[in-house]
Amino acid sequence: MNESRANLLPGEGERLTVCQFMERALYDPAAGYYTRNIRSVGGSSADFATSASLDPGFSDALANWIEHEISTAGDLLCGAGGNWHLIELGGGAGHLASGIQRALGWSGRRRTQYHIVEVSPVLREAQSSTLGRKARKITWHRSIEQALSAAGGRAIIFSNEFVDAFPATVVQWDAGSDAWQEVYLEGRGRGRMAEVLLPLSAECANASVVFDRARWNSLPLVDGQRCEVSFSWRSWLTNWLLQVDAVSLLTIDYGDTFPELYRSRRNGTLRAYRQHQRREGVEVYADAGFQDLTVDVNFTDLQHWGETAGLETATFETQREFLDRFGNVSTDREPTPAAAFLRDPSGAGEAFRVLCQRKH
Repeated sequence: MNESRANLLPGEGERLTVCQFMERALYDPAAGYYTRNIRSVGGSSADFATSASLDPGFSDALANWIEHEISTAGDLLCGAGGNWHLIELGGGAGHLASGIQRALGWSGRRRTQYHIVEVSPVLREAQSSTLGRKARKITWHRSIEQALSAAGGRAIIFSNEFVDAFPATVVQWDAGSDAWQEVYLEGRGRGRMAEVLLPLSAECANASVVFDRARWNSLPLVDGQRCEVSFSWRSWLTNWLLQVDAVSLLTIDYGDTFPELYRSRRNGTLRAYRQHQRREGVEVYADAGFQDLTVDVNFTDLQHWGETAGLETATFETQREFLDRFGNVSTDREPTPAAAFLRDPSGAGEAFRVLCQRKH
């Protein structure tokens, strides 16, 4: 094992929270999955695909939503230079940006400025390649704060499979102590490690709907139940939301409301993907830096945290409902298999949720 990869793992006697391990494994500058080792997004050689890489109609729907937000908000969202600023969070391989630019057309591109917030140099290069000549219309940033500064504090912000990439705090219910505990990884030397449970900090104990016992009434809260809480996303949101005057924020991701998210999921939702192969259990800690780590999104937390920070929940719906509202539905031809998959009520159409939040 090379030295940079070894630094992702807890050293002998060292304890890392799972959240800290995910941060290292995904974003370490020298050996992280997103910063160094991801190949691309979409295609047989990638570790996973996104809706935008599967079907161009997905980008059409996002472009129609953008036009709807501009029409609804009027000049409230008009930012620096008299333009409407579009900020995509985590641009994947550039398929969504390319598709939106195409769908907006010449007039739409003329009155908008497109920004991509991307921390991965590998993916920034892939985005530029996918966009080709359209890349001249794109401005890249390493943080949303930089993008919002360029936009003058008014923007239309959107993401697809972005929140699930945030490192998550993993907790486990201990019936014996009648309390939640946090999962840590303890280094045992020679690259070996083991999970240990330690008390959850008092600061975290009331900060998520997961810890509200009354909300578990419809599900049995059993010994060993695991959940993930995206405290890192909450911190990220509250840090930048202070500097905006007006914003429309669209979040598309796989997940559900609480507590339905954990129905029949005693082991939680943390998993890894490598070359389209799903890994669970202790395998999520293997191949650190060379596989994606992800959790399902708890949209009840996202809505609550957003409202607490000053965002209004405008709409919350399934991906199928969103595509039915904003997609370009043609009646003269059958939908492609990919388009049908994205709307499938027994698949991606229900597994993905769409949350629109606004501060106007």
